[in-house]
Amino acid sequence: MKIALLDFTCFSRFYFHPLCNALSQRGNEVVVYGRPLRNNEQLSDNEYTYKEIMFRLGERVESLGGPRIFRRLTKGLEYFPSLISLFRDLKRFQPDVIHFLWILIPVFDIWLINRLQKKSALVLSVQDTRLQFGSDVPKVFAWKRRKAFRLFKHLIVQSEPAKQTLVSKGLPAENINIIPNGIPKPLRLSECEADAGAIKNEFKKESEKVILFFGSLEPPKGVDLLIKAFAKINPDLRNRTVLWIAGVPNMAVEELKSLARRLNVDSRINWTLRLILDHEIPWLYDTADVSVFPYDYTDSSNALLTSFIYGKPLVATDEGIFSEHIQDGVHGYLFPHRDLEALANALEKVLADKDRSKRMGEEVLKLADTIPCWDEIALEMMKVYELAATQNR
Repeated sequence: MKIALLDFTCFSRFYFHPLCNALSQRGNEVVVYGRPLRNNEQLSDNEYTYKEIMFRLGERVESLGGPRIFRRLTKGLEYFPSLISLFRDLKRFQPDVIHFLWILIPVFDIWLINRLQKKSALVLSVQDTRLQFGSDVPKVFAWKRRKAFRLFKHLIVQSEPAKQTLVSKGLPAENINIIPNGIPKPLRLSECEADAGAIKNEFKKESEKVILFFGSLEPPKGVDLLIKAFAKINPDLRNRTVLWIAGVPNMAVEELKSLARRLNVDSRINWTLRLILDHEIPWLYDTADVSVFPYDYTDSSNALLTSFIYGKPLVATDEGIFSEHIQDGVHGYLFPHRDLEALANALEKVLADKDRSKRMGEEVLKLADTIPCWDEIALEMMKVYELAATQNR
């Protein structure tokens, strides 16, 4: 089967890379279409073709830096011309199935979808279903997004709550397939100790305890709440603890730093605001005592699944994928959505009881065994692809 997978921003490369390798090993011809890869984003050991067709001008502007609004405007203006180039390339490839990972600008995406569905079966993965239709999303934008979703006869989500969210928005339940995410290929500290020099140099504060927030920084991920909760921790414990915030910023970080200064905790926060490389992740977790996820909501989290491999206690919002995997008091602690006091108390309990934290970490390691491998995920995905292709004939 010929499969085209579209990830225009390359945001989901930790998802599509192992999935496409598994699909290729199953005898499929797979082509991924995305933007030019940046420094340190190279995809190693890939058994599929990656085509850099989206945002070629925008990525050159991105590399030069400058105001964020200017970089976003450049990509917005380039989006439709990029779709035209993509459409022409897909016509040459003639895939049996085209798998969209995101709907970015619905009015333009609908134009592309209407033309592609005449020749190929179309499948859409839907991420963060609640946020796709959140109160901060303009009504006209949410309406266009629903219109785009209805053009797909096969939607893929990662959990039952995500499916129910889409059903509540008027999408047919029979069109929605649940296929969970997998765990990224694990690396151990012994495999990459020699390559972890950069991140070691960036983490200079010596302390007894480390709270880790790992992942891209975005408003729905609750980093502001985390900083406020950190400020509420018992002062004696806080002065022996570092909050390490590590990941690519997709928001105005200066507001977070200003918040930390106002709360007088800026000296206890370590900021590593960049892409964390694969070989740096084991050292990140080896240093941490607890991994925290103060998100508003999410259907999926590569950062959460990655944390299972390294066996550190988890503190997370009692929502979405966190509620599905984490058992309160066993793997760590769950706290109510945006509950500042509960988050601070949960962090204190983990940091103050070393023996309990060790037991929780051992239970977290067992969670990794509950996640399907990528070959199993590829088989489930192929069932959806084959059904979609059959219905499209």
